[in-house]
Amino acid sequence: MARTLPLNASDVTLLSSGVTTGVTSEGGGLLLTEGGGALLTEAPATVQAGAAGGATLSVGPTAQGEIWQAGFTVAVHCSTNVNEATCRIYCGGGVSPAYFIGGTTWGSTGDSSTNTPQMQVGQRVWAVWTGGDPGAEAYLSITGMRTV
Repeated sequence: MARTLPLNASDVTLLSSGVTTGVTSEGGGLLLTEGGGALLTEAPATVQAGAAGGATLSVGPTAQGEIWQAGFTVAVHCSTNVNEATCRIYCGGGVSPAYFIGGTTWGSTGDSSTNTPQMQVGQRVWAVWTGGDPGAEAYLSITGMRTV
């Protein structure tokens, strides 16, 4: 029987595609709840922006049969905003036009969206920052409901 539980973070994949110079990760822990469901309650995923002020983070469902319900919130911000980064959000199989769901010119100051599709294991949320402050920490937070 599927259970619906709050979604508050997930596993983190930090990409080394040349846009990051250093990586830090906060959270990412998993708390098992009664009945085998999983409630993710840790801090947001983080990565340090590279010399050009760019960064990429990715999070997604990992438990067999886990589904993130459509309309979950994706929130982004950076630790500094001398140069205001843009941030593009993708949901699905990767960073490509087919999976683009939105973007913001407030990638450093902070912005969020609930224009998100249902997602399952093998799909991910990708946040791609450009033009921000070199060395700034970029943050990606996910909140919503999931079924396990």
